[in-house]
Amino acid sequence: MPRTRDQGSARWTMNSACFRRLISRSALLNLRPSIACQSSPSASCDGSSKHTESALTWWLWVLVPESLSCFAVEPRRTQAPAKRLLTDEPPEVLTTDRYAAYHWLHPHHRQVCWAHLLRDFRKMSHAQHKAAAFVGEELVEAASKLFEL
Repeated sequence: MPRTRDQGSARWTMNSACFRRLISRSALLNLRPSIACQSSPSASCDGSSKHTESALTWWLWVLVPESLSCFAVEPRRTQAPAKRLLTDEPPEVLTTDRYAAYHWLHPHHRQVCWAHLLRDFRKMSHAQHKAAAFVGEELVEAASKLFEL
């Protein structure tokens, strides 16, 4: 039976046999998506782990420019796979989490994922310090209005 894992609002389901097929086809999955990135002003990038029966952990990286999705299966979650997936010319603006693998990108070209920011705002709204909680509540309200949540 496939395993399901929730990560905030992201959800993926994959059984081990499916993941082994992805790994065996990694040469196809690791095609450089430079054309997609060059033609797209923005994209999102993230990595999710999958543990196999042999206790190995593999990372499924995804890059989503405007018109297609690019995937890579990698044995590590380091800067090197992120750079390979993003090619030499990343999009004008890349949305990511705060993982250190993306620190090589210029800050003007990197947007922290709004779902991560909203989670931080909500946590801040429950702070013990009243002023911090107030600011957190205001940020949650502003983000909610911005995205009509």
